[in-house]
Amino acid sequence: MKKTVMARAWEIAREAVANFGGTASEYMSEAMKMAWAESREPKMRGTYEYAGIIYNLDTKQISGNTFPKKEKIKRDYSAKWDANNRVWVSTLSDADWVSMTNWIIASGKVYVAPVKTVNNGKCPRCHSYCYGDCA
Repeated sequence: MKKTVMARAWEIAREAVANFGGTASEYMSEAMKMAWAESREPKMRGTYEYAGIIYNLDTKQISGNTFPKKEKIKRDYSAKWDANNRVWVSTLSDADWVSMTNWIIASGKVYVAPVKTVNNGKCPRCHSYCYGDCA
């Protein structure tokens, strides 16, 4: 782990040199802090729902009631509509996708709950047609 953190710190320092000039060693102190912070970030996985919109963090897909937000999804997430699967598929890089969806887990103000899979229309938890909102 230390090796990957150090390698990432050098990458950050080199990016700073490209942007601001100077030498990489001048930026190493802050780069190390940033690299350690990145390594401690929780890895976001799974599917989360917020305000009727479902975010699949593994496959970069957005579904649910997206029609009112379609322009924002296209603009902010660089997403394209997949009509066959009825989902938006983001074309962002992995790093940009994480930064764009980081608010889903990081924000303590919003209610974020894992979306349950419903088999044959029935909820696996309560065995009724609750559409997964029986939590």
